[in-house]
Amino acid sequence: MDEVLELAAKLSRALARSKRFTDLRSVESAVMADADAVGLIRKRDELMAEMAKKEGSGDPIEPDEKRALAAADEAVKTNSLLSGLNRAQADFQEMLYLVNQEITSALEPAREESAAEQTAGEQHSEE
Repeated sequence: MDEVLELAAKLSRALARSKRFTDLRSVESAVMADADAVGLIRKRDELMAEMAKKEGSGDPIEPDEKRALAAADEAVKTNSLLSGLNRAQADFQEMLYLVNQEITSALEPAREESAAEQTAGEQHSEE
């Protein structure tokens, strides 16, 4: 197997063992086991889908529909399990962002070297 793919596999295993990921999975399981939390998400998703459908077809969205969606959003935000899920998702996403930043920063010197080589090649062809 290619070295880069081997390292990617190793990284994925490390991510799966990380506290942020295991916390996320734990909170997800707790949410899925709670009928009220699942119901809040479903209701909000249904209202959002209805509004998107209306927007797509150019139908007006009534004020009571907007209020219902706002109330559903508020119920999701104030549910302790769902707010915990949101925090756990944000924590895990932050870790993925940091991993991506680390990878990107390691590639910057290579990009700079490549650009310098290209510039040097262009200067030689002009002479």
